[in-house]
Formats: sequence, structure tokens, C-alpha cells
Amino acid sequence: MEHAQVFGKLEWRNPFGSVKDRVAFSMFDAAKREGKLEGGKLVEVSSGNTALGLAMVCNLNNTEMHAVMSNKVPAEKRDALRMFGAHVTELEDEL
Repeated sequence: MEHAQVFGKLEWRNPFGSVKDRVAFSMFDAAKREGKLEGGKLVEVSSGNTALGLAMVCNLNNTEMHAVMSNKVPAEKRDALRMFGAHVTELEDEL
């Protein structure tokens, strides 16, 4: 019997406990490398963890972030976004 090395990713160890934390960092890093954030701001239309990850990354990089989302998104998520410095625009969602 041969032995094998097993590796695993522990997504719950990310800052917000979500795989979206890595996605947010990668998106931000790529935009920064490509010069797309110079003198600008980041706008995310989201209702979930991607926006939280981006808010955290933007906060760490002194980049203005605007999150646009439904007013049906839980208040805790909207409050967390604001806590990380994001400007939150709530849209009425009466579908």
C-alpha cells in the first residue's frame, strides 16, 4: 500500500468564513494590477458574501466601495458592509 499526501482548503478559516473571500481578493488584485482602480471606486451589485469580501479588501486598500443590493438582504449583512466602510444603496425589491 502506498501513502499519499492529502491537502484540503479550510474555507471557514477565511476572514468571513466564505470561499468568496478569496474570490474578492483575486478580483481586487487583478483590477489593481491592470490599473482599473486608479482614482476610482469599486461598485458591486451583490446580496451576499462577495460584497463582504470586497468591502474588507477595499477597506484594507483605502478604496471606496459602493454596494448596491435589494432591501430584502438581511440587515446584518448591510450593517457589516457599512462597518467595513462600504456605501450601501438599497433598492426596493417588491417582486
